[in-house]
Amino acid sequence: MKANNIKTRENRENFKKFCEPFLALKKEGKINSVNDCLTKVYSEQGHTILKKWTDWQAEGKRIKKGAKALYLWGQKETKIYDNQVVTHYPMLVFYSENQVF
Repeated sequence: MKANNIKTRENRENFKKFCEPFLALKKEGKINSVNDCLTKVYSEQGHTILKKWTDWQAEGKRIKKGAKALYLWGQKETKIYDNQVVTHYPMLVFYSENQVF
């Protein structure tokens, strides 16, 4: 397995662990979505405008060196791998107004 794939899997597992309390709240019906909690956490850290890299680029902005990506969960995807149906939620990468120039 490539080093890049290993790092991506580690990031995904760490993000899943970070989201576990939010998922529990969703299952209890206390919140609408895990992403709602994530955006609230990000906004409390000063990240209020979240956009994908391509959206910032279209506005003529660049990502600051060393900026750490902010993640949200995407729509559920179903794909076939090795004749097995696999369902997962992709991690979407965003950057905030504080991470661009």
